[in-house]
Amino acid sequence: MKEIETGKEKIQKICDLLRKETLDPAKQDAKEIVENAEMQALQILEKAKEEAHNELVRGKEAIEKKKKMFEESLQFAARQLLETLKQAIEKKFFQENLFELVQKTMAKPEVIASLISSIVDAIRKEGIETNLSVMIPKMIPAKTITALLASDIVEHLKEKEILLGEFTGGIRIRLEGRNMTIDLTDEVLRDLIVDYIREDFRQLFFQK
Repeated sequence: MKEIETGKEKIQKICDLLRKETLDPAKQDAKEIVENAEMQALQILEKAKEEAHNELVRGKEAIEKKKKMFEESLQFAARQLLETLKQAIEKKFFQENLFELVQKTMAKPEVIASLISSIVDAIRKEGIETNLSVMIPKMIPAKTITALLASDIVEHLKEKEILLGEFTGGIRIRLEGRNMTIDLTDEVLRDLIVDYIREDFRQLFFQK
């Protein structure tokens, strides 16, 4: 009976030894594997969350950048459109009307004669002795202008004649021997007037 118990004890010892040397270490290893796996899973999850957050931030930044570029493009297009409209309005209501007014005014014989007289008087006051070559619009008869000039003014004209030029209003006077031309044609006067009063017109019309 004692020998049987002794055998059981031996078997128990063997089982205990196997459990201690094999099963328990295996359980410990399994536990460590599970713990490591859980830790790695948490790290992967945290990293995924961080990457997702960074991607979201980058996405928002990209959207904001595109939005800003879009808004700047719209503002630039709006400024260009506004300037184009201003130029169209300026051309229609300012330049075209002004050009028509200058052209009509400068094509009047009495205005042309007055310009010639004023220039001749100014030249005489400066003590400049020279004959003048006067050119007027070709659609106005020279004799019409001559009839409006005083005789002493006509005396200053070269060969007492008036030439006809390819312009619609105003005059062009050349000082013979001085290599100098005074251009008061309608085109020149229009450009001068536009340059001089354009800003005043814009400020008045566009409140600029």
